[in-house]
Amino acid sequence: MGGLKEEVSNVSTQPNDSTFYREILIIDDNPRTRKVARLTLETSTEFSEKLKVLEAGSAEECMQVIKKHTPVLFIIDFRLPDCRGQDLLLILRKIPKFSDVPMLAFTGLVSDYDMKTDFFSGFDGYIVKPVLPSQLVKIVQSYISPHKKELNQKVLGKKILIADDDPIQLKLERVFFEASGFDVTVANNGKEALEIFQNSPFDIIVSDVLMPYIDGFKLCTEIRKGKIHPDIPIVLVTNNFISEDDVLFSKKIGADAYVIRSPDLFALSKAVSSLLGKKHTSKELKSDLTSEPEYVHRIIRQLERQTAANISLSQNISLFSLTLKVLDEISEAIHKESSIDEMMPKVLEHCFDAGGISIGAFFLKDKNEKINTSYCIGVDDDTLERIEEVFSKMGFFKDDLIIDAPLSFSLDPIYGFEVKNLLKILDAKYMLVSPLRSFNEQLGVFLLAGQTKELTREEWKSFAKAITNQISQSLALIGKKAKVSEEK
Repeated sequence: MGGLKEEVSNVSTQPNDSTFYREILIIDDNPRTRKVARLTLETSTEFSEKLKVLEAGSAEECMQVIKKHTPVLFIIDFRLPDCRGQDLLLILRKIPKFSDVPMLAFTGLVSDYDMKTDFFSGFDGYIVKPVLPSQLVKIVQSYISPHKKELNQKVLGKKILIADDDPIQLKLERVFFEASGFDVTVANNGKEALEIFQNSPFDIIVSDVLMPYIDGFKLCTEIRKGKIHPDIPIVLVTNNFISEDDVLFSKKIGADAYVIRSPDLFALSKAVSSLLGKKHTSKELKSDLTSEPEYVHRIIRQLERQTAANISLSQNISLFSLTLKVLDEISEAIHKESSIDEMMPKVLEHCFDAGGISIGAFFLKDKNEKINTSYCIGVDDDTLERIEEVFSKMGFFKDDLIIDAPLSFSLDPIYGFEVKNLLKILDAKYMLVSPLRSFNEQLGVFLLAGQTKELTREEWKSFAKAITNQISQSLALIGKKAKVSEEK
């Protein structure tokens, strides 16, 4: 630790932000974790400005990096080889140019005990590993986007009451709103929230819908029927899809906003910001709507959606695990200097572990924009030739191809005859196509096809992007080695 403290004096206090990109620094001793995060963030199209992700495997390496760079966000592993993440956080906060820069803890599974204590004290938020690529993008986006700065200017001194029975969500929202400038009070359920509200003044309330004892709908009704500050703004939050009927019902019971919770909390913070300083103006409730059949129906629908969301989350975790498995296979192949013929079939085999995939293939082209080598599972040679022919017509093997991101296709007429014909050849309803590129050179195409609509989801596109990026780099490296060998 003494050596790290000495490094502080050697760090420039002047910002040196790049004109061309914003820098994020990930400090984690696992190189594979850093690489997946870097590829996810640098290849995402969700950011208004281009990101450059810097890496450090220890606190000491971090201090060396910040001598030349000024990150706008730090993602710090909670347990580093040379010190605790919290210790590094305290050191970075002493550097003037980093005193207000967001710093997120990067950690494994978090216990309920951790969430109820000051386990993450000092950090602006946290990211639990493993994190899905799409969630990582949204979380990072929430800490470097302009809307958070706008929120900070309006909320200093404002008091917010947050009710949620999920300790992780409660902690995340508490940390987020505290970092934005709010005076935050939390409650573990609707009953506790109502008791707190009746004894303390607040400027706004945020409540989850599904909670024990008193749910969000009931809490809203009780406050509107009461005599203590019945005009306080109330925002209801759910993890699930919200229909137009849901919104209408929330207005009937007196909610001012009803939003879907997202990892970046964008919709929630926007609703809170828009309601600050305002009063609820709807007419007084004439009856308790939570005793009517419509209320029961809304709660049941929320439970059904929550179940579906849990299933989806389980699928996403499996897909992320698959991504790591495939990347590990590629890294091991490079380390052992395995041939392409050994590596490609193994990668395809792993892809089938996700389920719902009936066809997988890699098509590698030569300098004349013709197929040089094919690796596939699930198709015979005749079908393979027909696929290659259609891909050639669609221009997937041309170096001037402007598409560098995965594309999903279905039998929808909007995709045209060529796509419909290809899906017919594959006997599939959906397919995912991702170009293999190295700099400006088109190396080939990665194809996955099957009957599952999952192939159209962003998570699968992120999976394909991570795989093709790594394989493209590997192919380029193998090509350079072969060229050097020939010259010798």
